[in-house]
Amino acid sequence: MAAYNKFGGEKFRLQSYKNCGRAIRMLQDIVGTEEQATDDKVLASILLLCTLKVRITAAAATTTTTAVT
Repeated sequence: MAAYNKFGGEKFRLQSYKNCGRAIRMLQDIVGTEEQATDDKVLASILLLCTLKVRITAAAATTTTTAVT
């Protein structure tokens, strides 16, 4: 996602979404196991993905608003 934000381009955007999806699937598997569900690294990853989701949603809303006005 950082490369897409810096350089733009469809290739970087698609790769960032693939990586995000892969990370979410991995976290779903990890959270399913009680031993790792409360690991600090897992919790930090979830928070970072939530932050990323908020930023993507905000960027999309800004782009839509800018295009309409």
